[in-house]
Amino acid sequence: MRLSEGFAGADLEAAVRDVVKQAVVKGDESITDETFLRFFENVVPLSQTSPEQIDQIRNWGRERAVPAGKAFEEQAAEEEGFQRKKGFRNVLV
Repeated sequence: MRLSEGFAGADLEAAVRDVVKQAVVKGDESITDETFLRFFENVVPLSQTSPEQIDQIRNWGRERAVPAGKAFEEQAAEEEGFQRKKGFRNVLV
């Protein structure tokens, strides 16, 4: 398991902020790999404390957000009957 598995951006920020605080208080020399491990292990990610909130956000995104990325572009092109030409990108507006 990765140390930051399930972490959101805010979870990462919290752990790094604690490391920076220690660096300011005790000096840069006090920061080691173990410091990062200790602070990351102390953060409980939002995905564990509020999984229902994460599910709500994902459901909202599925219903209201526009997907992005190569898979979406290819699917949209197929649905619209476009054929991708080499060297060109299709832009759907």
